[in-house]
Amino acid sequence: MTTLVTVKTALGITTSLSDDRLNQLIEAASFTIEEAVDRVFARELVTEKLGVDSTILGRGGDVRLMLSRIPIQHIQGVRFNGDSIDLSTIQVEDSEAGFLFRREGFGETQIHQQKIERVRSGRLDPLWGVDYTAGYILPSFSTISLTIAPGDINVSDDLITNAGHGLLNGDPVQVSTTGTLPSPLISSRNYFVRDSTKNTFKIADTIGSSAVDLSDTGTGTHTINRPVTLPRSLEQLTIEFITFLWKQEGRDPTIERESLGDWGASYSMGSFGIPNSIATRLMTWRRF
Repeated sequence: MTTLVTVKTALGITTSLSDDRLNQLIEAASFTIEEAVDRVFARELVTEKLGVDSTILGRGGDVRLMLSRIPIQHIQGVRFNGDSIDLSTIQVEDSEAGFLFRREGFGETQIHQQKIERVRSGRLDPLWGVDYTAGYILPSFSTISLTIAPGDINVSDDLITNAGHGLLNGDPVQVSTTGTLPSPLISSRNYFVRDSTKNTFKIADTIGSSAVDLSDTGTGTHTINRPVTLPRSLEQLTIEFITFLWKQEGRDPTIERESLGDWGASYSMGSFGIPNSIATRLMTWRRF
């Protein structure tokens, strides 16, 4: 959830002698924070199964479905009882809260509408399956910065070509240029990748929306960057925890407080071995 360079700057370390140990602390701190708030922050492809109350089958069900990973970046596929659902009927209503919206509801099927749905027991059946990408672009992820010439942009189908670009559907991107941007793109605002293949992609204004209709290719040399999306405040808490762990090395773990004259230091710990001063602020990141 942070990088070695950032941690060394925070600690004032200028040599590489401690790099291996610092990398271990970065990994340990990141894992512990995720355990403490019961969340995974890195962007990942997830397959999630969700239960349906059999009592709502046949009534359409709730029009909203809440996924466990946030923020949602891209919905790759949705299935009910093994059958694929038309993604055009589903939209990401709130990426940060994890809500999908479907006007037809998350409970009905064509079979049920024909009144021949098989009888189910009165419990939650894991009938819904969702393949989706969720999470943040972490500072530790590989930097993606693409150089795009006007000739790489096809205004007839809004495709942008860049061999092996490495972008995935749902990735946020920002555009800049040495000349004028393709209309109607705006510099430094977030767009989202869609229709990604190995060498081409399109961009949209919002997650899951239609591709931006590019009316021209612009002038000059364009740059498309994938920004880090992990909130800076969360990275800062990670750095503070790593700093604490680094300073703890070699200290007697049974000592909770030290003082000398007017100086004093408290080492009181919360759950998961995280200092209380950090753990309290981390709780805002706990979802449930």
